[in-house]
Amino acid sequence: MDAYERAAIGLGMSIEYFFVTGPEEVEAALDRIDSARPDALFVAHNSVFASRYPSIVAFANVRKLVTLGTISRIVEEGAMICYQADNVAIFERTVSYVDRILRGAKPADLPVELPTKYELIVNAKAARTIGYKIPQSLLARADRVIE
Repeated sequence: MDAYERAAIGLGMSIEYFFVTGPEEVEAALDRIDSARPDALFVAHNSVFASRYPSIVAFANVRKLVTLGTISRIVEEGAMICYQADNVAIFERTVSYVDRILRGAKPADLPVELPTKYELIVNAKAARTIGYKIPQSLLARADRVIE
């Protein structure tokens, strides 16, 4: 959250958090978000409420909110942008860790690695749905564009 705050301040934006700990809390959070009237909606992935992505995206699209997420599934459901660690690269690194452990390495002795490759996914169809024109420069940088 500190990184989000620093980034928002640097861009002259403010953030308001709406925490959800279970799928049954999503509707109440959406009501609070609606009352707050934000310009955009950022959805950090949480497997506890991932089943509610369709209703979250529908909510945002009705209100014409630019919606961003941290996992491709929400963009596939209709959010506009996702920036996530490249899961294929993570799985490949995981295989090398399993191999090292099977060859006798102690898991506690292996270094912790952060992702080094990320992917940008843009849902152009979702942008058109809310009347938002995605800059060509962003589309050109995207790893995948959903039409």
